[in-house]
Amino acid sequence: MTVNKIISLLCMSFMLVSLTSFAQDETMAQADDWHTYISEEHKYKIDFPAEPTEQTQTIPSEIGPLNLAIIMHDASFSGEDNLIYMVNYTQYPEGTIHSDMEAMHDQIFRGAVDGAVSNVGGKLISEEPIEVNSFPGRKVKVDFQDGANVITMKCFLVNDAMYIMQTICETSKDDNERMKQFFDSFVLDIKNE
Repeated sequence: MTVNKIISLLCMSFMLVSLTSFAQDETMAQADDWHTYISEEHKYKIDFPAEPTEQTQTIPSEIGPLNLAIIMHDASFSGEDNLIYMVNYTQYPEGTIHSDMEAMHDQIFRGAVDGAVSNVGGKLISEEPIEVNSFPGRKVKVDFQDGANVITMKCFLVNDAMYIMQTICETSKDDNERMKQFFDSFVLDIKNE
């Protein structure tokens, strides 16, 4: 199995998790009531509109076991502008995928983006290079459900881990303030040296 296929499968897992079984019946939180989620283990923090759920799992692959942490808030029942807020953290086996492997960056992100688009039967709207703490990344928008919804993702390759933040919203609510607040609140406590 190629690196692209492994990343594609991971993106499929993320998308499937985002579309299933995390229903929470909550009232919409106000902007100043957001919950700051802190992961000391994975060295980041990010704000969610309410306390998110956590799920961890290990997926076997040809390059070794992949450790996943999925942090999510399903806002689809709360009248929120965004339906889903999610962060996925994937730890790759040492020496397989790393941010120091600059020649592989395009291949790694191409696999992540193409996998995400394909696995939801969507259409790529936009893609641009971004970075956090000098680590490489991509910002992606995907048309989902024939124009009804938009998935916005920010992916970062940090040492031997991938961080993927995403929101899903109705197309008419794309680029809303709460989406921006979510993405802008991401703080990575790792420096690229």
